[in-house]
Amino acid sequence: MRVLSSILLVLFVSGASNASAQTRGASIDSTADYQLQIYAWHVRLISERSDLTAICRTPAHIYACTDFIGARLDCHCEQAAMKWRLTARAQFIPFLSLWDIRTLFHEGLHIGDVRIGVIEHLKHLTSHRFETSDACEGFARRSSDEFLKEMNAIMVRSNEHRN
Repeated sequence: MRVLSSILLVLFVSGASNASAQTRGASIDSTADYQLQIYAWHVRLISERSDLTAICRTPAHIYACTDFIGARLDCHCEQAAMKWRLTARAQFIPFLSLWDIRTLFHEGLHIGDVRIGVIEHLKHLTSHRFETSDACEGFARRSSDEFLKEMNAIMVRSNEHRN
């Protein structure tokens, strides 16, 4: 049964199904103010469930987890009329560790939650207007520096909602 599940997972993730590009993982959400790029999901099957304790950094009794690697936020300032505004580009790679193939859908829900949370964060960041270039640049630096903290908060909210 694990071999069949592994084959089905490989077919699903590699795109052999009729699923859309976003279902397989890769997606770009973009407006004039921001861009979010989610790279294709990386999936690994774990043969020993007990290994998830170390992989997922939790003592909880779980079947899978998703980590978000390569998370990054780049912000730039540009003049718009008489004020300055922020543009932002965020990216991350979902890295799934599955002991049970049936958890793939559930992990996808977490990825969707993080996607929505990051888009809302980008909308909030890019809604600000600044009187000076220095004020905008300072906000851009702080926003980039604090992005991993924001990602962690979004992941916690997803876990509280879904688990």
